[in-house]
Amino acid sequence: MTASGVGEKPRETFSGRVVLIMLAVGVASFAGLLALSAYAPELHDGLDGQGHALSRSAIGFAGIVRLLRESGEPAVAARGPVPLGDAQGMIVVTPPPGATPDDLTRLKPNRRVLIVLPKWRTTPDPRHLGWVQKAGLLPADQIASTFQRTIKLTWRDGTSKPVLAAAKGPLAGASPYPLGTIDHFQTLDTDEGTVLLADDTGRAVLVRLNDKTMVLSDPDILNNQGLASLDTAQAAVAILDACHGAQGPVVFDVTMNGFKRSRSLLRLALEPPFLGATLCALAAAFLMGAHAAVRFGAPTPDAAALALGKTGLVENAAVLIELAKREPAMAPRYVEVVRRAAAKAMGLPAVAAPDRIDRALDAATPSDRPPFSTLAAEARTVRTRADLLDLAGRLYRRRLEMTREHS
Repeated sequence: MTASGVGEKPRETFSGRVVLIMLAVGVASFAGLLALSAYAPELHDGLDGQGHALSRSAIGFAGIVRLLRESGEPAVAARGPVPLGDAQGMIVVTPPPGATPDDLTRLKPNRRVLIVLPKWRTTPDPRHLGWVQKAGLLPADQIASTFQRTIKLTWRDGTSKPVLAAAKGPLAGASPYPLGTIDHFQTLDTDEGTVLLADDTGRAVLVRLNDKTMVLSDPDILNNQGLASLDTAQAAVAILDACHGAQGPVVFDVTMNGFKRSRSLLRLALEPPFLGATLCALAAAFLMGAHAAVRFGAPTPDAAALALGKTGLVENAAVLIELAKREPAMAPRYVEVVRRAAAKAMGLPAVAAPDRIDRALDAATPSDRPPFSTLAAEARTVRTRADLLDLAGRLYRRRLEMTREHS
């Protein structure tokens, strides 16, 4: 018996299949990371509790977007620049506190714009994700910072149910507009523009600054907490319909609120028309990797022209025998090899006559097996290579049985 592990091929740490699976998972994960990095702004759900069209908090405007859609009005939340080709419709801008006139100028609007002023200072609600708690009113300078002109803001004390009215303009037809309960109703006063809508105290609520720009004083008329009242919801839809003239979509811009769709080379590579070039580059990289996998590891050295050592000697002798077509003649010689090995295992003298050894081997052969002398006689009748292989296989198995060797 040989020592355990001697001459055995060392076990591989990872099989080829496991390596391929790990490689595929790594490539897929890296590709997914690149795609998510390129489209991260679009994947942001906007549940930050702030006042924009993606927010579902009390001061958010997701409710009015859904209400307009349910009413059959086209309404969208835009994360990028609005196309300049179509001048119909209206852009609703909900600037965050502290926004500057430059932020509004970068929108480059070519259609009507409704600016909804901010009002509330809030803190996150720890009990609900995306909700907020009121922390008081915003300072007037943070609200008016969006405008280059001077405006004055006024707030009512406590809660009230304002009634809006319009003496002229597109909102005069269905006037008045009663509202639900609003906390600290906010109005504005400016020397410029035209008042389109005023409250029951005569203070301006909706002002047209120029041909394309309008300002709504109180966000609670359009935001989610205001839409909790049916009267306020009806007034909000009527105001938006009248402002945009029922032509084109109502686009709620969220770029000023931090949700602008960014441009990057990675994003450009994943979108047409450059997507085809990216796919071709990936295919080329895959083919290069497949080609390199064939040469993985050190190159195999070229074999010598003439084999050396015992192995080479045996292989050369086998080739010569095959070329001389002397393979069937090897059968009697193999019988002699098996006979001597079996005789040694049974303790018979090595110089004993072949007949004596055959009789001893026949006596040790089970009754259901052919005697060894029969196999030895078949060796003289072998004529083909197939017959030689068949006889050699049976002799080899008989040798293992008699010598108690392991295959």
